Amino acid sequence: MSTYDGVNQKHLEVLLDEIDNETSGLPDFQRDYVWDPSATIKLIASIARSYPAGSILTVGNSGNYFVTRKFEDAPDDGSMPKYLVLDGQQRLTSLYQAFFGKGEYRYFLDIDRFLAGEDLMEGEVIQYEKAKKKVGGKTIHDLLDNDFAYHAEKRILPLSHIFGHKKSFHKWSNKVAKEIAAESRDEFISQMEIVEENFADKIEKYNFPVVSLSSETSIGSLCTIFETLNRSGVKLTIFELLTARFWKDNINLRTLWDKALEDNPTLIDYDVEPYQIIQAISLITYPSASCKRDDILKLKADDINSNWNLVVKSMVLGLEILHQDCKILNAKWLPTSGMLGPLAAVLAIGDSLPKATKGVRRSQVVRWLWCAIFSQRYEAAANTRGEKDVNEFRTWFGDSDKVPEAIKQFNFDEEILRYVASKNAGVYKGVICLTMKTNGGSLDFVTGAQIQHQMVTSGLVDDHHIFPKKYLEDLGYEKAQINCVLNRTLIDRETNMTISAKAPSDYVTGLKAINIDEVLASHLIPIGPDSPIYADDYEKFLELRLELIKKKIDEVTLVA
Repeated sequence: MSTYDGVNQKHLEVLLDEIDNETSGLPDFQRDYVWDPSATIKLIASIARSYPAGSILTVGNSGNYFVTRKFEDAPDDGSMPKYLVLDGQQRLTSLYQAFFGKGEYRYFLDIDRFLAGEDLMEGEVIQYEKAKKKVGGKTIHDLLDNDFAYHAEKRILPLSHIFGHKKSFHKWSNKVAKEIAAESRDEFISQMEIVEENFADKIEKYNFPVVSLSSETSIGSLCTIFETLNRSGVKLTIFELLTARFWKDNINLRTLWDKALEDNPTLIDYDVEPYQIIQAISLITYPSASCKRDDILKLKADDINSNWNLVVKSMVLGLEILHQDCKILNAKWLPTSGMLGPLAAVLAIGDSLPKATKGVRRSQVVRWLWCAIFSQRYEAAANTRGEKDVNEFRTWFGDSDKVPEAIKQFNFDEEILRYVASKNAGVYKGVICLTMKTNGGSLDFVTGAQIQHQMVTSGLVDDHHIFPKKYLEDLGYEKAQINCVLNRTLIDRETNMTISAKAPSDYVTGLKAINIDEVLASHLIPIGPDSPIYADDYEKFLELRLELIKKKIDEVTLVA
């Protein structure tokens, strides 16, 4: 089956008539009309000079894939368009409004400037006014549409009289001629012959190349084609496409999503995207988990109705696990968003299992999360890995010996901790969150009290250097060595300012916390009288802290 029905030439008048009689429409996911009048004038000038103005891409609408809408300011009697315009919306809307007298502006030709040979592309030969502007008690719309005496007086040709609403240049010129003094009428008629030949006739005969796609073209192909041609630079998301598709099934995905956000603010805290809900629905819908683009686009209305609430509930549970069990407190500390869809899918699958095994399932999920974080599993090929993990979880939930490959083959090279310095790196975030799981939670350097979650999420506490940056710079250490995650931990803003550029031995012994070793241990920092902190030995500090962090990673990823 061919994707194309054909490539044909269509008169501009035919294309605009199809907009006006609702034969042609737009898929609802198309962006709004945005062109300004100057862009419209340049397009009209190009057409009047028979310059190419691009092609139009349409698709047959017999499949009724999408919710549709009319072109801006076109009639709307509720009829279904025969075909949809995928590429050409802005151009056709501009021309429709200009030649049919629609929209916010009205366009007209300055006859004298045109006859004087001024450049259509540069000067003020083609002009516009706001339709609602009033002149002598009448609006520009009324004057340009019906007042032929005004046209004669101002020496203008309203573009809506070329062929808009079955008007024609000939009808217009005859009516205007009657408003001109008899002695000047012949000259006017001669001038209109020039305008007709060199302007109106070129517009009336202008053809656009129209590429027509078959109505049987797959929805995935349509989405890809649209994104490739979309000149706005705004990516068409799968969620938007499905929102348009399911509207006719009385499913408003946008409303469902807004309700989910309203009921579950934690979704906002973690920057969950609606696509991740759809992705999870796809992962649990098919016998073999899949979230490939084509499979997501093949989801049916029943799949959404059956699984939306379950997946939203599961996503919220997943975020609770991230918060409570992994100390990943918000989007800032989420190592990678790629794991959220699979996380919700896994928990949705487990939702139907016996409640008695809920605690075991939760511990399984937590272990998988840590393995995924420190193996950087979801930082590439996230969809493929999500499918594999969801399929393997289905088995693991029922047979504890069938451990998923992501856990069974987990192997962490601790030496990378010496080089991970970017705060955006998943491993970096994982290490910082891991410290909040240590010995009951990280303690404040000054008070010795546990650092509260809201202090972290509000930014009062952030990750800072343990060996101060300035101190190490003065010793000649390079930036990567100074900023590596081994030298970072959660410290409140005030304490960090107090530490300044002091040697660790100076600021640690000056802290007022009741038990310094207890505080340091809560951050996975070496303790005891021989701690390199007290000797300002940065190399030894990196070595021992690496060992402590690696031990903690082993604890959370080891298969029980």
